[in-house]
Amino acid sequence: MIIKSKLQDAYLDQLQTTKTPVIVHLLSGVQIKGKIIGNDIFTIVLEFEGKQQMLFKQMISTISPLRPVNLMEIQSSQKQGK
Repeated sequence: MIIKSKLQDAYLDQLQTTKTPVIVHLLSGVQIKGKIIGNDIFTIVLEFEGKQQMLFKQMISTISPLRPVNLMEIQSSQKQGK
């Protein structure tokens, strides 16, 4: 059974749509900078300096945007069913 997280999906989609640079902190302590160019239930694809990396969500500790994310926009899109 697959359970989708509406907030997680909306947040990642917002970061991807706005091309917001992020720092992804892995459980190993490694930090990876880039822009999210894709995501699904198990993975996130980052691009940095023309190179792509696929990261498994189970290995991610934190995703830190380098500029603020408009949470009101995320909440309004959730209410509209997007």
